[in-house]
Amino acid sequence: MKKSLLSLLSVCILAGCSQEATKSAETIESNENVEQENAIESVEDTNHSADDKKEITEPIDPVTVDIPMWDFQEDKEYQLKMKVGPVIREEGYGILPVKVDTEDNITSTFKRLFDIGVFTGEGISSEQGYDIRLIDAENMTVSHPAVLMQEGYTTHAVQTFLGHGFGNDNATFGVDQDPVTYFVAFDAPKTEEVHVLFSQVGMVQSVPVVDREDSGMAFYDDKQDEVAENVVPSVDNILERELLNEQYDLLEGHYESLQKRVEPIESYKENLETSLSRIDEIEYSTLILSSDVLFDFDSSDLSEEADTELQAAIDELESVEGGKLEIVGHTDRENTEAYNQTLSEKRANAVKERLASLTDLSKYDEVTTEGKSFNEPIADNESEEGRAQNRRVALQFTPPKEEIVIESTEERLPDPEGQVSRFPDSVKTSFGNVEMIELKQVDDLTVGRFKVFKTEETKLKYDALAHVAGVGARGWSSDDSIGYNQFSAYAPTMISNGQRYYPLDYYLTPLTGNYIDEKVEKAPEDKKFIVPLAERNMPQGTSTNGAYFYATVVWPTTNEEEVTIDLADTGVYQSSTERTEPWRITNVPIIKE
Repeated sequence: MKKSLLSLLSVCILAGCSQEATKSAETIESNENVEQENAIESVEDTNHSADDKKEITEPIDPVTVDIPMWDFQEDKEYQLKMKVGPVIREEGYGILPVKVDTEDNITSTFKRLFDIGVFTGEGISSEQGYDIRLIDAENMTVSHPAVLMQEGYTTHAVQTFLGHGFGNDNATFGVDQDPVTYFVAFDAPKTEEVHVLFSQVGMVQSVPVVDREDSGMAFYDDKQDEVAENVVPSVDNILERELLNEQYDLLEGHYESLQKRVEPIESYKENLETSLSRIDEIEYSTLILSSDVLFDFDSSDLSEEADTELQAAIDELESVEGGKLEIVGHTDRENTEAYNQTLSEKRANAVKERLASLTDLSKYDEVTTEGKSFNEPIADNESEEGRAQNRRVALQFTPPKEEIVIESTEERLPDPEGQVSRFPDSVKTSFGNVEMIELKQVDDLTVGRFKVFKTEETKLKYDALAHVAGVGARGWSSDDSIGYNQFSAYAPTMISNGQRYYPLDYYLTPLTGNYIDEKVEKAPEDKKFIVPLAERNMPQGTSTNGAYFYATVVWPTTNEEEVTIDLADTGVYQSSTERTEPWRITNVPIIKE
């Protein structure tokens, strides 16, 4: 049973291009150590002269990357060389250095690698930094670049290029060019290393995080003619370089309009043998069961198939101890609200009574039932498919600290809907050949790396790893969340242990300030913008045969040695003339280090 956004609950929403919610200001520490609720740090002026510089320790080496890439403007392959990190932690921020270069006969740009125009929900994506995210796998969070919002202009990501003048378009590398040296600020990581997810390049693992005083890195000196080694600018250095003089002067070292977004990572999966699906959020988890399977039409009497569905839910709840279990009934919009309120309450009570006969509910501190009538739809009530999704019973509970692995009772995979290949062979689609380069376990993440390449018979389009327009993260329609990720690699799922795992994702808190506040106020309620932990802006082109692009997708971990990667048609838009092109790659081994 797909889609189910009970996680739709709450958080004010964003609109316009999409999204919602409101953003609380990041707390910044002032020189007087004054703390305020939801407020501000005052960042100490860190403009240091050459006399202030002093080496404290030997600099920590960055993580190096050396991979082939395809440049679509010059329409040829080249070898990209990168140095990433270490992240320099100071004053509540983490500054990430990135250096890119190539020795090949080509001229490319930073922007072609890490697109600056990715859609974030506010409609101002070009001003929110490049497509680079920090992943804290220990705390399961993802961070976006810090953004400064001031009166008089829109937004400005806290980022800069040293040695290449001003403006992002000047960041070129290659023939007759110096390496591009880029710095971007995030919220200060809490761990000693993070993973960095780049567009196209993929996930760069285990980038060190070090405090400024222990880094051996000097501050930027604006009198330098060239970028010296082991120099990392502070946040204040970056803003002074990038802002107009009057804009910088207005700050006076107080950055109340600087916003740092750190979002908890969530997961969504569907049981292949029942209607059960599960959403894991940071504070609670939700199991969703189809009322069409649990009950006969217009009835609160459980069907013959109900026990199978409820047993699947019991298996998921096996490791839960204590906390509150809430059982909530939902209906579609047929008939009156009063009628549906009674029906939803009766169905919730029927599920509770049957669960009590199948398992011990005393392990919970409290078990409650509630009916919501048709007041919390997760799909459009105008279509039969949408109404079927809205007819559901949800079980919400506090998740266990360690997830229990549910062993599948069947080995059978669902029937394939399109082309099938066995790893390492690629699968052919009209949008390009899809090759699974590798699937690797990194901490509690399963990181997949795809290569989509063009042949004489195929195009080269993002559609190879996406659904038809209007379908986004979790296979949900744009009715289920604000906006969708048309160019993202959100569609491939991982099948393991009788479960279909969707890419990990998160709700992106919208920025606040200026015209953003007005968009938030006008947005629909109870919906948020879901961002997949996957490639966010895949290219497309009419390049020569052999042209390709990379895409990274991140799923939860599994205990299996090999899995199936499957892009299935969600069927969200039955009337669409342009269809998703399903495919499947079986027997993909997971590299476990």
